[in-house]
Amino acid sequence: ISIMVVIDQWDGWVDSNSESELYNAFEITHISKLTNKLRFEKKAATLQKKLMDVYQNKQDDISEPDKNLTTKTIIYNRIHKCGSATLLDLLAGLSYENDFLLVGEGMPLLRYFQPAQKHSIVNLLCAKKMTDKVIYTSHIFYTDYSKLGCDVKYFNVMRDPVDRFVSRYNFYRETFKKSRDKSILMQKKEMSQNINECVLNNHTECLYEGVLTRYEQLFRLDSQIPFFCGDSDLCLSLGHANAVEKAKENIEKSFLVVGTLEEIDKSIMVMQSIMPEYMTGLVTLNQQPHPHKHSMHGKVIPISSKAREVMKARLSREYELYEFVKDRLERQFRECKNM
Repeated sequence: ISIMVVIDQWDGWVDSNSESELYNAFEITHISKLTNKLRFEKKAATLQKKLMDVYQNKQDDISEPDKNLTTKTIIYNRIHKCGSATLLDLLAGLSYENDFLLVGEGMPLLRYFQPAQKHSIVNLLCAKKMTDKVIYTSHIFYTDYSKLGCDVKYFNVMRDPVDRFVSRYNFYRETFKKSRDKSILMQKKEMSQNINECVLNNHTECLYEGVLTRYEQLFRLDSQIPFFCGDSDLCLSLGHANAVEKAKENIEKSFLVVGTLEEIDKSIMVMQSIMPEYMTGLVTLNQQPHPHKHSMHGKVIPISSKAREVMKARLSREYELYEFVKDRLERQFRECKNM
């Protein structure tokens, strides 16, 4: 159909021979676009493989990176149970058209890197030979790569802390039922039986205390704060007041946008406005149906109003950061509307 439209537009010029030439030109263009896309996907797959080597400590280059490096990489250190599956689908839909490599998804439950791994990340994503635009995405705590010579920027999405707690509590039960991984099955002894009993009886799964581990624990409370604070002892200590302040400082310094799941449409509009080279078309794409937006899970026991109230008080530090992010997002939204 598109070919015939082109032919109709040139009706006075096209003769019997040139029509077949036009078809041939279209085929060449189509093949060329397909070839370019395959090259693009191969480039992304190569970078993805190198990143996986870093996660598995198989990287070749662990040398200290050069200083004052520039980069076209943006990091989406996505927080689990904050709508990241939907946002990744949208980014994947934009990747080729907006000419950025989307890499990093599907990585293990590792939450922070060792120093040598951080050097390797900089050498991969901030090297002078890395001329491509990249969005690197993983469930990884914040790292200030500017201290390693590369001032890479971030974006992320937060969620109401109690709603996220409930979603995570139910999600990991489904994960456990489907898993054959011994490291996951061994965690069964830490699992509580009921979300309300867990909260009201102070089961360890629902206590906001202790220090976060390097690998995600399915049946221990976690935190959104280290995704902005980092992996220092302070940041890994649940409920530490100074961790919230450090997270706020890092957000202002390194995060172009931190949206919220509750205001995802507004968040997406701000992302597109602030990162147009990567996000042009994101608002339109978000308006179309996509599979993860309203995904349903198995039958669950709802959290009671009493348990919700207890958890909200327990997660007060999380709410302090969440309210800060909401206020910042609202300011950015107003600024973008006035641009």
